[in-house]
Amino acid sequence: MRRTLLLLPLLLPGAAASLLLPSLLMRPPPPVGLLLWRVVLALPVVVSPMLLALTRLQRHQTRAAAGLGAGRLDRLRWIWLPQLGPGFMLSLSLAALFTLAGRLLD
Repeated sequence: MRRTLLLLPLLLPGAAASLLLPSLLMRPPPPVGLLLWRVVLALPVVVSPMLLALTRLQRHQTRAAAGLGAGRLDRLRWIWLPQLGPGFMLSLSLAALFTLAGRLLD
């Protein structure tokens, strides 16, 4: 059930695009609408690496650090952030690529 809820943001933009595409072809959206449309379409690509990184977190390391007396901030800094770093950097790179592609295609 939890995995289905995590994948929901990946499925919704495609369904929304298929429903709204005929109306977008009839009349172009205003600039704010175009920006929102780009965000909605880029969301699955940007969110999926972070979801993958979150599913691969090794929770036993967090429990062991807590058992050894590490506080929440220490666990975040020394355990969670290094494990989430590659997924975050990939998400950031994909967001920059989508932004650049959107500007070049305008």
